Amino acid sequence: MKRRRWPGSLADRRIKEEIQEHLSRIEEDLVEQGLDTDEARRRALERFGDPAEVEARTRAALGSGSQGAGWADVLRQDLRFGLRQFVRDRRSLSLSVLTLVLGVAATAVVYAVVHAVVLAPLPYQEPDRVVDVNQTSPQGQLYGVSEPNFVDFRDRQRSFEAMAAMGYGNPVLAGRGTAEAVEGMRVSHNLFDMVGLSPLVGRGFTASEDTYGGPTEVAVLAEGAWRRRFGGDPSVVGQVIDLDGVSHAVVGVVASDRTWPGVEVFTPLAPNPEVYRDDQRLKSVGRLLPGATIEDANRDLAEIAEVLS
Repeated sequence: MKRRRWPGSLADRRIKEEIQEHLSRIEEDLVEQGLDTDEARRRALERFGDPAEVEARTRAALGSGSQGAGWADVLRQDLRFGLRQFVRDRRSLSLSVLTLVLGVAATAVVYAVVHAVVLAPLPYQEPDRVVDVNQTSPQGQLYGVSEPNFVDFRDRQRSFEAMAAMGYGNPVLAGRGTAEAVEGMRVSHNLFDMVGLSPLVGRGFTASEDTYGGPTEVAVLAEGAWRRRFGGDPSVVGQVIDLDGVSHAVVGVVASDRTWPGVEVFTPLAPNPEVYRDDQRLKSVGRLLPGATIEDANRDLAEIAEVLS
């Protein structure tokens, strides 16, 4: 078994950033409820726990050592993903954060060209069948998945019922309000189904919209952004917003704020098969076929990776 590791200084910085970000989000929520800044800070610390203690336990759980920066980005996404889903769960935030971090750090990794790791703490339906798909170098450095490799794994694999990928970004959103940089995610068209999110209004993405060169100028709003910017107006479907100066038609709204707190807009991943295969920034997940095991998936994906190498 191998434990996932970050480069020490990079891990420390990113752990601090994520903890501070989530403390700030709790404080903002409490201020919006009418508390003054000092009281909001006190209650946020009370509910989150001692940041230094959480940081120390997180660092110990993740371990230390030298792994690739690409993997650091992906593990940061794991940490961010898990931390954020508990931001509004006031009763169990601190415990849940610790459980998530320990779960991510200590999950069994089958050492092969491609790693499949059970992500039971994450908010998927039937989480015991959902695995995290990553890559490793010949030296054992762990990374995310590049866009063309994800396409090949997705299309050639025989062990998964479905595979999806996601990548974070910060587009400038304009439309019905002041233009501002927001947190966004590029996602596979089937990711909402894998997580168990049904649209509140409109629809999610189609397979054609998730195809490189397809009609990709569409967007799905998170519920929070929909209510804040559009007043919860159901006629938002069909309206146009600008993302980084490019017009996108809104096709739906999802209640994603508990799954991905902070993310305001989603766009299709539409993976480009022509980009460099060593640009390994995506986080990829797969749902195992009934009866399939992690070992089956590892053998399956390792064979594909060998062909691609």
